[in-house]
Amino acid sequence: MKPFLVQHFLEKSCRKYPDKVVVAHGTQGICFADLYEKSGALGYGLRRSGLDRGERIGILLDKSIAQVVALLGALRAEAVFVLINSILKEDQVRHILNDCGIKLLIAADRRTAS
Repeated sequence: MKPFLVQHFLEKSCRKYPDKVVVAHGTQGICFADLYEKSGALGYGLRRSGLDRGERIGILLDKSIAQVVALLGALRAEAVFVLINSILKEDQVRHILNDCGIKLLIAADRRTAS
């Protein structure tokens, strides 16, 4: 039996419902086609940056459409994602990064985020 992963559901749904909103957050939303395109571009970029299959990516973002794109981008890069709660203190985040062997971190710049 061939594995059917989350990213395969996204691809299948994108073909069937490209314009349907799949994720909504506040007043923003993203359709299957855009989510597929953005997560694919991120996944491609992650692989081009030297990330190998099975390596861990930390995702330190508030709940948002960007967080979903990052999560799916990691999956499409064949990486393992580790969601890190954005309310944690710096030393707690550092512990998670070290303990999980995070190779790359996707995070918002808190100084510029509003």
